[in-house]
Parts: sequence; structure tokens; C-alpha cells
Amino acid sequence: MTPITATQLDHLLAEAEKLLNAENEKLKKAIRDQKRANGLKRLAIRQEAEDQEWWDGRPEFCLYIVGLTVLIWMFSLVFVVLFRNLFFDYFCF
Repeated sequence: MTPITATQLDHLLAEAEKLLNAENEKLKKAIRDQKRANGLKRLAIRQEAEDQEWWDGRPEFCLYIVGLTVLIWMFSLVFVVLFRNLFFDYFCF
């Protein structure tokens, strides 16, 4: 066996450091991709929850519109009936 010189040892250490840095970059990229995927999943879940919330609130909103329409219709009918019964003789000869 031949002894390893300091120069060879430096080259081996530099190559090992390059390999470790490359592996470290791969791991960082994998972690970054995983975080991005998790963020997209959370965004999709949040968007779905907001869509569901909108659909859950919609029937209630429609009920208010129908109720308001019926209320206006009832007041207009009361006004027409009062106008015909009370004021028709005074304004129309």
C-alpha cells in the first residue's frame, strides 16, 4: 500500500464535498417542491371551502330575495285595493 499524500487527500476531500453539496442541493430542491405541493394542496382545500361556503350561503340569500319580493308584492296589492276602494270614486268620474 502506498501512503496517501496531502494533495491526494485534499482532492478526495474536495470531491467528497462536491458530492455532498450536490446531494444537499437535491434535498433542498425536493423539500422546496414538497412545500410547494403542500401549499398548492392547502390552496385548493381553501378554495374548495370558500366555494362550499358560497354555495351554503346562497339558498339563504335566495330566500331573502323571494321574501322581499313577496313582501313588496303584498304591499303593492294592498295599495291597489285601498286605491280602488277608497279613492276611485273621488278621482275617476
